Amino acid sequence: MIEINDSHCDPASDDDYPASLKVEYQSLNPHGQYLTFASRSALDNTAEIPLNSVDCLVLNQSLGEVFPILPTLTQFLRDDGLIIACVSNVHHWRVLVNLFQGNWPLALTHPSQSYPSQFFSWSSLRSLIQQAGLQLLDIQVIEQPAKDLDRFIQDLSPLLQALSINPQDFQQRSRVSHFLLRATKQPLTTPKLFIQTYVAVSGACGPVRVYDPDQFSATIPHTRIHQVEKERGDTIRLNVARPDEAKVFIWQRTLSRYPDDLASQKALLDRGYLIVSEWDDDPRFWQQEQDHDFFRIRSSHCVQVATESLATFITQLNPHVKVFANQLTRLPARRNDLNTEQPIIFLGGVRYPEDWQPIVPALNRVLARFPHVAIKVIHAQDFFNALETPNKTFYPLCPPAKYHDILHTCHIGILPLADTEFNRMKSDLKFLEHAGHQAVALASPTVYGHSLIDGQTGYLYHSPVEFEEKLAHLIEHPDQRQTIADNAYQWVRDHRLLSQHYRERRNWYLQMLADRDRLTADLKHRVPELFQ
Repeated sequence: MIEINDSHCDPASDDDYPASLKVEYQSLNPHGQYLTFASRSALDNTAEIPLNSVDCLVLNQSLGEVFPILPTLTQFLRDDGLIIACVSNVHHWRVLVNLFQGNWPLALTHPSQSYPSQFFSWSSLRSLIQQAGLQLLDIQVIEQPAKDLDRFIQDLSPLLQALSINPQDFQQRSRVSHFLLRATKQPLTTPKLFIQTYVAVSGACGPVRVYDPDQFSATIPHTRIHQVEKERGDTIRLNVARPDEAKVFIWQRTLSRYPDDLASQKALLDRGYLIVSEWDDDPRFWQQEQDHDFFRIRSSHCVQVATESLATFITQLNPHVKVFANQLTRLPARRNDLNTEQPIIFLGGVRYPEDWQPIVPALNRVLARFPHVAIKVIHAQDFFNALETPNKTFYPLCPPAKYHDILHTCHIGILPLADTEFNRMKSDLKFLEHAGHQAVALASPTVYGHSLIDGQTGYLYHSPVEFEEKLAHLIEHPDQRQTIADNAYQWVRDHRLLSQHYRERRNWYLQMLADRDRLTADLKHRVPELFQ
């Protein structure tokens, strides 16, 4: 990826786009090569770059300046590569206020150019892309909070009326601070896909199962995303797909309600959707799902799940099952405090006493032996109360960002899961999070034994005695703890980042859509009442 940015300031925004964009991208895809050039010297820095080798060319507030050399720059872009440009909207209300007040810090045009260097309207942006001989993929709008916009529009209303400008249209254009444009060198021939998801549970599983994969999928050309959230009371609309898009509808953790579900499933079938059920936990945990004979799972074309063990059970209800393992969305920054003599232990998100009760006596003995060791606990109040140490801190259930901030301060993480049928179907996400934050996992073999390498990327314990021994060893040997933390960090970086796996979803949906007639025939045999 190559980013070309403009050194000029941006009067419409105080954000430091160039500085943050590279860091953010590298946290999502640390394996990618990210080069940053100033617009004035872009060509001087491309001598060592092979032609047709760049996946993405990012023009960050520099489209106007780069326009004369854009044909040369696109030679370095792969045939299927993307051009992404973030440009400011000349119609944004803050820009207009600056103009009215005479505080505009930059000229709208360079002396030698007849087009704006930074600022565009919607129509001028489309025109510029056509002049460059590029294929416009889409233009997305970025809006910023505007608490004073309504008053601004109200104050301008006499002028808008005099100029015959519709106030609603003017307000809509003025909300947009930036345009995010995507274009290609050549017309794309890939199928257009519309992925619509009903999000029944948006809490802990929402980001890893829906929101983050959807954000990544939306970066793939010809892929559109639409989410409907139960908690917001959103209405499911089946008229939002475009005529040239293949359609997928995903029911995320949606409990069955038979016969009420017949109508919604029939409506999706009639409109040509591929129907997918999404599960990341054993559905038998919900009595309602059992009472209604897992109807939503059985009456979908196919099912996507988080683990192989869950797939084994779901296959009994619907034979068309695909595993999309949970992945780490972003890789945290490396830490420099791993070999501390005063490590902090972490336990978060463990709800059931049968998971943690067997190790509490052993943990208390270790804490008594090492009174300088602190422990942080999220949500598990009973576990926290059972700890016999004053060096402990409790946090109530918190948003994901806070959870990760706390975990990033800890050095050892306890991951206890009892060997139950429900637990065996869970994913190893907690281990991935610990590995990313370089907190050494001390984990049960249930679930974590499939991914954690004992003694190399963490420790497994099979009894309270082994738990006590290995926890004490991690406290006493900070150098070895740092080695294991580094190993786990490298492993998750190389194998379990979302950026390495997200395209699997679109590919599978397209495969299932191509086979939809056969899947529908199987569905008719499996749930005949859908077709009556």
